[in-house]
Amino acid sequence: MDQATASKTRPSVARVLVEVDITKKYAKEVWVGSKTYDYLQKVDFEKVPKFCTHCKSHRHVVVECFKLHPELKKPTIEMAFTWYRSSMWKRLDRLLFNNDWVNHPHITHVQHLSRTLSDHAPLLMQISENITKPSFAFRFQNMWINHVDFLNVVATNWNANVFPDNHIIGMARLWAKLSRLKQALRWWNKHVFKNIFDNIKEAEGKVVELESVLVDNYSEENISKLENAKLSLFQLQNQEEIFWKQKTSIAWTTEGDRNTSFLHAMVNKNRMRNQIHKIVDPQGIVCDTEQLVINLGIAYFQNMFNSSKSKLPINNASVIPKMVDEDVNAMLIHSPTEDEVWNTIKGMNGDSVSGPDGFTTKFFVKTWDIIKYDIIDAVHDFFKGTPYPKFFSSTNIVLIPKKDNPNYLNDFRAISLCTFFNKLVAKILAYRLSSILANIISINQTGFFKGRNIFDNILLAQEMVHDLNAKVTWWKYFVQT
Repeated sequence: MDQATASKTRPSVARVLVEVDITKKYAKEVWVGSKTYDYLQKVDFEKVPKFCTHCKSHRHVVVECFKLHPELKKPTIEMAFTWYRSSMWKRLDRLLFNNDWVNHPHITHVQHLSRTLSDHAPLLMQISENITKPSFAFRFQNMWINHVDFLNVVATNWNANVFPDNHIIGMARLWAKLSRLKQALRWWNKHVFKNIFDNIKEAEGKVVELESVLVDNYSEENISKLENAKLSLFQLQNQEEIFWKQKTSIAWTTEGDRNTSFLHAMVNKNRMRNQIHKIVDPQGIVCDTEQLVINLGIAYFQNMFNSSKSKLPINNASVIPKMVDEDVNAMLIHSPTEDEVWNTIKGMNGDSVSGPDGFTTKFFVKTWDIIKYDIIDAVHDFFKGTPYPKFFSSTNIVLIPKKDNPNYLNDFRAISLCTFFNKLVAKILAYRLSSILANIISINQTGFFKGRNIFDNILLAQEMVHDLNAKVTWWKYFVQT
């Protein structure tokens, strides 16, 4: 609600902000509640704007959208609707398949063809072999942490001398140790930890075998063996659950709630959704082969990131107020303490997707007592002003669809996955800056600031426009910026 409603300075009417989903029908009533009572308030909507079900925006309907963008009707471009009559567009026809079909090593693509004699669009299913090579980049698996030998493997490798120069320090030493540890964990995963799914099958067979032995010979020794086998199986199943959760990046599953079939299905769904099978270039030509999509993507983002936009010249720098004095600047750039580094690491998301280094935050939390001195030395090296090495500043660029069924490269949002060390020093600086933001950011800036809400300015503008509705006209002024 707005300030006038909250402070009860306008008792005649209450102005309440209600959030609605524009993609669904408007609710006929909303729930209003307080500490003492609640009720359903009927709602009437006036001057409801047009809504386009294609681009998910107001001001026009889907037919007008297709008139503005006739290229959407080309059969080579994926359309969201399969049925059309008058001004109504719906997606009534779909292709359904089960998880067994998803697990097959092929790519299934469904194309909506043009309508001829029917108001339904024919569906053309194309099946092609998946020739995409899997990525062999190192990715730390959080399930390794629960293995009994994990910390010993890390400690043995980490405490060994750095080859060929054991005297390197700071960020260079940290990177050398992380690179060497990657190779050690690869070997350990292949020969010691082994395939988690094969381990579970072997453990399940062991439990069945010991149950048969217990039936034939009921003894305390066989009971103990069976309990140990069940415990080993439970630990492996827990590791499998961690594996699938990391694969799906789902944060809302509860701990201990095993549902690996659901997580496996989510992995398959994400894999299909994340693959770009075809894309349309600026000339309207459909690129439907892997190499064409790659070449188009490289050219598009090279042009984006290499664009030479001139900087705006500052003619009079004296008009810019100096908001950071020497004391504040010293606070921002001084070397962090061990507690500050550790608290920053603990505050980071342990399940976030790793960057080029391949390590997740959970690895650094679990092995902190082993690696903390090298982490702290590297952070101090950064704050001393040592040039940031490329192996820590590099990122992996991934594409996030802005909408369903993206057809063009500008339908994707590019984000960068940073290395852990890059995120660590950025978090340290961000925490320090958060303590002085109120002094360097104007009170008029309400968006993207903790403790402030951009809706305050929106409601204030609405109140000003509402108050302009008066009989007296000489004082009506509207300031446009």
